[in-house]
Amino acid sequence: MSVSNCVAKSANQPLCDEFVGCYVYLPQPHRGLILQCLKLIPGGLGRCTKDQELLQSEENRKKLFECVGMQAPVELTAIQTSRMNKNKACLKAVGDKCSKKTH
Repeated sequence: MSVSNCVAKSANQPLCDEFVGCYVYLPQPHRGLILQCLKLIPGGLGRCTKDQELLQSEENRKKLFECVGMQAPVELTAIQTSRMNKNKACLKAVGDKCSKKTH
């Protein structure tokens, strides 16, 4: 959650776009679950501006992660694990950029 909160509150739309772009590395069914669970968030992804943040609030970001987490399979295949690792690496890179911009 710390990376998503940093990015969400950054007021940096390109950084938010890069964060959301990491989702392409997610394996199925995780990627599909993100899209499905986003439908439950009023306003969807939102924007990263001075007045807005990604998914509108920290509460909505928690709801999204909980929604995906409750439905995602615990066991992953080798291919799914590889894709998940790519997603984590992507998110870490975005998180590193975000923390450098905010400190």
